[in-house]
Amino acid sequence: MGVEGYLVSSSLLGVMAQRLIRRLCTCKTGYSPDEVELQRLGLDPDATARLAQAHARIYELPISYHGRSYAEGKKINWKDGLAAFWFIFRSNLLPPRARPWTPGAKAPWEAEGPAT
Repeated sequence: MGVEGYLVSSSLLGVMAQRLIRRLCTCKTGYSPDEVELQRLGLDPDATARLAQAHARIYELPISYHGRSYAEGKKINWKDGLAAFWFIFRSNLLPPRARPWTPGAKAPWEAEGPAT
């Protein structure tokens, strides 16, 4: 088939672990979102209830993604990955360069003096 052995083995282990967790987990509970969550998702509870009462058939369409090639205008390369890695390293492992704010200190915009 042309598939590397380590890809097959790791996928098989993942599927088996997921099946095992489904069998062993006793924490399955029903979930129904409240009106705030439905509104945040852009769903109207009344319209959804009317559709359910009318036995309307709702289709879920799959979403696919196909990345662009360089000929189609892809503009990212290995230097962008290196820059992202450096940003993550700098922001998580190095100490901040700015001095921490202390509550007793006055902010620069609150300095005393004549207002112009």
